[in-house]
Amino acid sequence: MTRDEIREYAETIGEDLEVEAGLLTSSDDIRYWYENKVRNEGPPPDEDLIREICDNGISRPVIIDPQAEYTVEGRHRLAAALRCGLAVPVMFVTRKRS
Repeated sequence: MTRDEIREYAETIGEDLEVEAGLLTSSDDIRYWYENKVRNEGPPPDEDLIREICDNGISRPVIIDPQAEYTVEGRHRLAAALRCGLAVPVMFVTRKRS
């Protein structure tokens, strides 16, 4: 699923991307990327999903484009991380250099 989402994002922006795995543990960092996503798309609509993520943890990484300061995918996971104090696995995508 994550690879497909990254591929779709690359096609949307029309650029080749490099991917680097990371982990967000700071609530300030998590809040920054959560608020970034909410500003663009609104709050996460599925409370049941947030509770499920809190109960089971985050298994799928959030996708973040730090160059564009854009959270591509993952607002429910970020909301759960803030609410329940979870670390967030992340895939940072950046444009390939020519």
